[in-house]
Order: sequence, then structure tokens, then C-alpha cells
Amino acid sequence: MNSASEILIAALFLFASIHVSISDDFQIRLVNGNYDCSGRLEIYSGSNWKSVCSTNLNMNHARVACRQLSCGVPVSIATDAYFGVGDGENVALNLHCNGTESALSYCSPSDSQIQTCPKTEITALDCSGRVYLRIGNLDSCSGVVFVSSSYLAGYISGEAWNIDDANVVCRLTRCGSALSISSTSERDLHYYSLLENLGCLGAEYNIEDCPGVTMVRGTDGNSTIAHVICSKDNLSLRLVNGSTVCSGRLEVYNGLSWLTVCGSNWTMNQAKAVCAQLGCGFPVQVYSDAHYGQGYGDIFPMDVLCSGSEPSLMDCDFTRPHPSGCTHDQDVSIICSGLRLVNGTSRCNGLVEVNGGSQWGSVCSIDWDMASANVICRHLRCGSALSVQTRNLYGESQGPVLLDGIHCNGSEKSLSQCSASQFGNYICDKSQVAAVECSGEYLGPFDTKIRLEGSYSSGGLVEIRPYNQSTWGTVSGKHWDVNDAQVLCRSLGYGFVLAAYNSSENLRQTGPVWFEAHCYGNESHLSQCPLTLLGPPDLHTCDAAVLCTGYFSSRIVNGTSPSAGNVEISYDGTWSAISTEGWDINDANVLCRSQFHGFALDTVTDSSFGAVSGPMWFKNIQCSGTEYNLNRCSGEFLPNNTVVSSAPAGVICSSDQLIVRLVNGTDRCNGILEVNRFSTWERACSKSWNSDFATVLCQELYCGKLSSVKTNSSIADSQGGVWLNNFECFGHEQSLSECSSQPWSNAFCDSSYQIHITCSGQSFVHGIKFSDQFPCSEAVPFYSYTFEYTYKNAPVVDWDIEDADTVCRQRRCGSATVALTHREYGRKSAWISFQCTGHEFSLSDCPVSVVESNGSQYWNYATVTCSDLDRSYVYRVTYIPALCISLAVLLLVVIFIPEWKCRHRGDGAPGKYHSFGNDPTVTS
Repeated sequence: MNSASEILIAALFLFASIHVSISDDFQIRLVNGNYDCSGRLEIYSGSNWKSVCSTNLNMNHARVACRQLSCGVPVSIATDAYFGVGDGENVALNLHCNGTESALSYCSPSDSQIQTCPKTEITALDCSGRVYLRIGNLDSCSGVVFVSSSYLAGYISGEAWNIDDANVVCRLTRCGSALSISSTSERDLHYYSLLENLGCLGAEYNIEDCPGVTMVRGTDGNSTIAHVICSKDNLSLRLVNGSTVCSGRLEVYNGLSWLTVCGSNWTMNQAKAVCAQLGCGFPVQVYSDAHYGQGYGDIFPMDVLCSGSEPSLMDCDFTRPHPSGCTHDQDVSIICSGLRLVNGTSRCNGLVEVNGGSQWGSVCSIDWDMASANVICRHLRCGSALSVQTRNLYGESQGPVLLDGIHCNGSEKSLSQCSASQFGNYICDKSQVAAVECSGEYLGPFDTKIRLEGSYSSGGLVEIRPYNQSTWGTVSGKHWDVNDAQVLCRSLGYGFVLAAYNSSENLRQTGPVWFEAHCYGNESHLSQCPLTLLGPPDLHTCDAAVLCTGYFSSRIVNGTSPSAGNVEISYDGTWSAISTEGWDINDANVLCRSQFHGFALDTVTDSSFGAVSGPMWFKNIQCSGTEYNLNRCSGEFLPNNTVVSSAPAGVICSSDQLIVRLVNGTDRCNGILEVNRFSTWERACSKSWNSDFATVLCQELYCGKLSSVKTNSSIADSQGGVWLNNFECFGHEQSLSECSSQPWSNAFCDSSYQIHITCSGQSFVHGIKFSDQFPCSEAVPFYSYTFEYTYKNAPVVDWDIEDADTVCRQRRCGSATVALTHREYGRKSAWISFQCTGHEFSLSDCPVSVVESNGSQYWNYATVTCSDLDRSYVYRVTYIPALCISLAVLLLVVIFIPEWKCRHRGDGAPGKYHSFGNDPTVTS
């Protein structure tokens, strides 16, 4: 065998061996890493796992390895055994990868003959994990491109970002095709990872398949971030310079500017998609010679391929660039038919008319049927067809007959998918034209949202989607005003309206223009406003937009307690007071509820809690009283952050302010309900109440459980009182002040509406719980509960060292060294008095009495400081069991030893009991 053949055989053998080692059964893994997709790279070879040498490996190998492991894209590849060395052999791969292979087995052999390497040259690979993409805000198809994995979050770099990369991103996020791309320098980044050097070809189905993609961590402040505008929801169209709104030169808005479209390769298929998207019927004619005049500026860079069945142009294919050399001489123009019903009683019944580009005319009724009529009614957003007419029951059209007929099978999604004869060809007169009666306009319930604009977090285009539709549309801005905008802001929880306006050009929208709104301003949702429903064509030249304050926080400050004081709102990073102008009890009620302070007892419009000197943002807040927070109310924005020096709006909430009692009964736990709001006792009256309300009251008074509640009691006497309006409790509240209520009113209270409550009067203390955060040597507050599972800090009176001793004993902390009470602001309806002797094993063993409130604005809770661990308890635990055992043994001895002796005396026969009587049968 000559040397050449030997070399050939050796090369074939080397290739075969490599192919076997990296066949489909070839396995790799990452071990000893920080997470599943990082670690030391190992290969399974020869029934053993072997560490892979870093010799001749680069980022292309890393891309393939990460892809094979379903671990996303490479972040780094290290050659210094960063993740340690394995126990087995080291092996060099000797492969050449271009980075696009799906697995290392598809890489080709390299010329290297390296077999092994030192342990310090073991490969350490860090992959990103499966990569996910998101564009802009939620449900958006334009904006910054975000990337994330289980381990990283970041952006796509703007360096080398191109239209092919963007097409892959748009397709993977189900946003169609890329319309335009850009990149910006971002200094305030939320994340610090970048996906770089994608190098996509445009047809990839995963971002990891792009040949150059790499993830980089630790970006700096000069990084550029990729932006994209995709076709879905962003490809707006218009026809300009035509004789109707449905004819003219086609222009496309790519998110940045309006562009003309090259007419080369345009057919009726593309025109159908345009007419359908604009709600302009079916195409009449397509021109590729600037029929309606030449445009100016840029030409849309992509060719458009449509099948003819698409409901809009953005559903067509945009992946191919338009033919080179295209100029404005080839700007495409389209004439769509339009569609309307005339001579009827509404826009949803009458003669069918279309437009040939210069005038409206009727359609022959030949083969006119319900299937075609249904498509027409649906196209006009007029429901379904009720009947068709083939005679001029609606009078005579003012224009000529233009079409022989429109033919649909009834399943078409748009009128452009139906067939029609050529314009001008007809065989009927004006007495035989098509007419239809549709069921009429019905929108039904719908969702609303704001498509954010610019830097605003709660401002932009108003969008609507009916529940029975899949398409988001807009609201006409023709009559859009601050009342309409206020309803929208309130319904979304976005605070108060700042502005109602028509959308800017960079928010031109697709989809239907659903309606005009005519709100009064007090509705809770746009669906409750009077609406004028609109049909096609959908011209987005005047869409409604809104700017709301956004969600804001509120608080109570400067008062004597957290539940009483001045009201402040945080807006634009600043806390400011609210003007007293328009401030009423309904507004205050909402504020108290939002702060979890019960309900409003009163509003404050003077300087009781101090005047303010500074900015005010809002006035005329208008709540119904049932809202959850002020964001659901309406209000007026004070321009230029008005500086005032006056009394701000204030509130007194029921929490820590309202106390109750029962009077005229046999004891304090039954009788007629009275309430005390402002240091005066008032008889309570109500026309509607429930047992939960009375249950809470019994618990608040430490009177056990509810026995009965009734009105028209014999012990009630008619007098002036306070009416509890829509007072509602759920039964879990600790006091009536935590329930909800509409504002109370003072009026005469007939005995038939006074509330007589009888409680069980049972022992109120079911258990004691101590704070676990304090050891024995520190103050230990304790809590008692009056009903199952609910503890509360107990208000006490006459707390002394004997009570504290019992607490320490119960806590197994020795004896009490200090017994203290601490003052808290707030009013309590009843106080507890423990009367321990100091020898009880637990506080619940002590005698207890309840003291009725004296109306004080403060209450006390108890704490105790114990000496240390109770050694006597340890003694009892350790030694008493042994003593008990000893006593038990002694008892057994005393009882059983004498009997054993009796049973074994004499010859071992059973002994007899001796008596000291004269019984002759018993021997002495």
C-alpha cells in the first residue's frame, strides 16, 4: 500500500470515527453550573462522560451547543475550567461549525488532530435559556424589543439591527411583518442584557436560529436599543386625491410617516385587501401609473403579496422588497365601490348603492338573495338581513344603475370577497334594483383600553372591542369631549381626565370606527352613555384620544389619628391637598373606604387640621359614594399646579371614632342601640339591617354571640336620632366602625325603626395570644379574641402586677417585673378589667369584668416584662414525673405485698381472712 492510499484510508477512518462519536446518539451536557443552562461542557463517549477541551472552540460551537441543549443563545464561553474539572478524561472535538447547525453532530471535521488537553483548558459554557420576545407594552406590536429567559432579561441591541432581524421578531410575536425599524440610545435601562449580532436571514422560525445571535450581560449607558413597528395594528391606509373617500392614491403609514406604494405587481387581490380594510366595499379599478397624481417622499420599501381572501392589507405578505427602480410615476391608485343604503328610515335599510369612482348608483336585483344581503348588512355593521326587496319599495335611486348584481355565498368576511359584474354593465331599469332591510345596529357590551402615546403612561388613543368581535377599533373624535373622556378615565381606574383630544398622526389606527359617544359625565362606563353607532367606511382622520392623570395614591395627614385629618393626593411625584370646592360626604366616604378606615362620619372644610400653603392639583371631586377609591371618581385638574393658602379638604372616618352601647335593657348586653360620633349619644334608626350587623356589635361590646335583633321594641321611645343609611357588615369586622355605610342623616326616629339587640352575654375571652417577636426580658403585648380565629389588641383598665404575673406564668417566663399600659389614640366601646390574684396558670382563668366606655379619645393596651425562664416549670417538667413514678411503685408495694404474704403463708394453700369474732367455723 502506497503512502497516498494510507493517508486516504487514515482520513476516512478519522472521519468515520468522528461521525460515530457525534452521530444522532451523540450527547452533550452542562454540569456544575449556576443553573440548568450553564456549566462545564461534557460529551458522552465510550460509555463515559468526558470533559470537552476548549481548544479550537469558539462562539459558533457555543451557538450550536446551546441550540442542541434547547438552552437559547450563548452568553459566554470560557477556557479556564471556570466550572471545575471532571473526574474522567478530557477530549477535544476537532469540529468546524458555522453556527447554524442544529446540533454538533452536523458540524464538519476540522484539520486539527488534538486528542486531549490539560484540565485547566476545560470548556465552561453559559447559555441564556429559552429566549422569549415581547414588543413594547402588553399586546403591542410596536416599540422596544424586549428579550427574556428563565435567567436573563434585556433588549435586542440596536447595533447591526436590520429589517430581516425585525421581520423574524414580528413574525415570532405574531405581529405580521416589519414596517420600519430604528434604534435609540437609552441611559435609564431597567435590564442589563443585550441580544447582539442577530444576522437573521428573515425566514427563521426561532430567534436562536439566527446565525450570529449572542447574549451579552453588563451593558453600559451608551447602549443602543432596537425598536420595531410591525404591520399588525399599525399598518394604516388612506386613499388621497380621489373623488370619494373610497378612491385615490394609496398611502401607507409605517408608524413614522405616510408612504406611497409602488404599483408594480399590484392586482385586484391587493386591492381587495385595501378596500376591505377601509370598509369601502369591493375594488372597481387598480392603477399603477399615479392615476390620482404622484406622491412625494419615500416609497414603501416592501412588495405586497395577497391571495385575495385577506380581510386587510396587514394580513398579506411583506417579506419581499419592492422591485428596484420604482418611482412615484408608478404610485398605485385604487377605486373601491363603497356601499350604502339610501331612502330608508335609517342607515340600515333602503336601496343598495355603490360608487364607481365619480357617482353613486344602484344595483340590479337579478339573483339578489338573502346570502348576499346578509354580507351587506354585516359589512355595514347593521346586524343580519331581515328581508330583501327586488322592487322599488324605497323609492327610486337618484343615480344610474351601475351593476348587474352582487353575488355572495353568505360566508364572506368582507364585501370585497364577493363577486360583482363590471361597472356599467346592467340589464335592468330603476324599478328592479336591490334593497334590503337589516336587523339594525347593536354593539352590545365592549372592552375599552387606551393605546399609550409617547411618554404618557395613561394617555393615548381610545380603543374599543365588542365582546362578540375579535377586532379592536376606535371611537370617533368628532364630538369627543371632556365628559366622554372623564367616563373613560374613571372606568379604567386611571384617575381624572386631563385632556380630551383627537389622536395625533402617529397613532393612525386600523379597524372599525365603532361609534360617537355623547356622555353626560356621570356614567360609570362608556357603554352607559348615549352612543351613535357608525358604519363603514372607517376613516381614522379623527379618532378620539384621552389623557388621564393615571392611578394616584391618597392619604390622611395632620390629624389626631390615622383616620382623621387633611386629605392629600399624590400626583406627578408630589403630595398635595385637595380643594374644598365640591368636597362632600360622598367623596369623604370613598376616601375612608380606600384607606380601610370604615366610612365617613363627617367632612372638614375649615382649618381644623391646619391650613396649607402650597400647590393643589384637584378640585370638584365628584363621587357617588360607592366607589372603591378616588381614582373611580371624577374631578377637575387645577392648571399650573395652583398655589393656595386656604383650608384643605379634610375627613373624619369612623375607625377609632365611633363607639356604641345598648340602653334600656336588663344589662349592658341587651337593649336599644345608641351610637356616639361626636361626643354625643344618639339613638340609632334603620329601615334595613341584617344579623351580621348585630353580630359585630355583640363582639365589639364583649357580649358573646347574637341572640336576637328586632325593631318596634316595647322599651323604645320615639325621639330624634341618626339614621344608618345602607349600613352593611359581613360579620368578621371587630367593630361597627369597620363596616361600610352611606352617609348618615339626623332625623326623628320613630320607635318602630329603633334597633333592639340581645346578646348572649357569655364569657368574652376565648383565648390569649402573645407577640412572638419579644423574649421574656422585653415588653410582651398580648391579644385576646372574642370570636373564632380573630384576635385583637385588648383595651384594658386596672392592669396590675398580679395580672402580669399570671401572663408570665402562662408564657413560662418566670415572674413579672414590670406591668405597663400604653396609650393609643382612638375610642373603644368597652374595656376589659382582669382581676387576677397572681396565682392563676393562665389569664383566661382570671375573673374578668367589662367596663363601658367613658368616651375617652384614648385607650390603653397592656404589656408585661418577665424575669426569665421559669425554673419552677423546668423542675415540674423534669422531676415531677420521676416523683410520680416513685409514688406509684410505693402504692403497688403497699397494696400487693400484704396480699402476697397471705396467699403464701403455711403450706402455701390460700390463706383465709381472720376475724376477731366468735364464729366457731373460724379457727384462731
